[in-house]
Amino acid sequence: MFQAEKDSDKNILRDMKMFIDADFDGLEFEQVDSHFVDSSGFGKKGEPALTADEFLEKVKAGRFYAIIGIGRFQIHIGEYIKIVKPDCAITCEQQDYAEQENSGHVIINCTLCSDQNKCLNAS
Repeated sequence: MFQAEKDSDKNILRDMKMFIDADFDGLEFEQVDSHFVDSSGFGKKGEPALTADEFLEKVKAGRFYAIIGIGRFQIHIGEYIKIVKPDCAITCEQQDYAEQENSGHVIINCTLCSDQNKCLNAS
């Protein structure tokens, strides 16, 4: 799995650790999007499979990417955010702060909150 350090991070095209079967050390991820990408190098803009440049335009800083399917001339790349499981519940004000602080890159789930939403105090 590859984590983009910046929007349109070109290093994603060089990283061979993108396969989904990598070891994540117990971390959980939620797939938020998938991309159908040309892997032959002969794809053109406007075709169903994104070219490498079109895919790079969709890469977002802080998101994780992994190859989830391989075909003859295309690949499917999943886009993920990290899920952190906390130990305690928080107030709505703290939850709003957590969402702003993480800029949407990390979802913090709380199993102890009354509404089963998000928590700032992650373990």
